[in-house]
Amino acid sequence: RIEDRIGAQAVEACLTLNFTLDGVPFLYNGYEIGDNGLHSIYGNRFYGKTFLIHWHRALTTAGRERLEFVRGLASLRHSHPALSEGSVTWLAAGEGALAFLRQGGGQNMVIAVTLRADPASLSLALPPACGEPVTAWCKRAACRVAGQHLQVDLDAYGFLAVEL
Repeated sequence: RIEDRIGAQAVEACLTLNFTLDGVPFLYNGYEIGDNGLHSIYGNRFYGKTFLIHWHRALTTAGRERLEFVRGLASLRHSHPALSEGSVTWLAAGEGALAFLRQGGGQNMVIAVTLRADPASLSLALPPACGEPVTAWCKRAACRVAGQHLQVDLDAYGFLAVEL
C-alpha cells in the first residue's frame, strides 16, 4: 500500500484532494479504515484469501481516526454544493502545492494542499466580491486575507478548504 511508503499525513492530503476535486471520490479497498494489506478486486473466500480487506483494522485507533477523517470529508462534500456541482479553476500555487477555486451552488471555495514534507506559503488571488474566508476543513494549515489575496500557510502535507 502507498500509505506504507508515504505515510498517513500524505494520504490524508491525497484524500482531501480526492473529495474536493470534481468527479466522484474514489476509495479503494479499505482506505477508509487505513487498511494496509495487499488487495485485489479478485480476492474472495475461494481465491486470494490473503487479498481480503482486514476489517479488524477498523477497531484500532488508527483505523477509527481514518474512518472519522473520511466521514468528515464526505460530510464536507455533502454540505458544500460547490464541491459536488461546481466548476474547478486552478490557481497558481507554486511548486509542491495545489490550489483551486470551486464555484457552484452559490458558493465559492478555495482548496489548498501541499503534497510535500516541506511547508509552503501561498498567495492566492481571490475572485472579485468574495467575503471573509470561513474555514470548512483544515489540518496543518492557516490562512488570512491580505488585500485581494488569500495568504495560506501549509505545514508538511497540510490542507485547507475555505468558503469565501
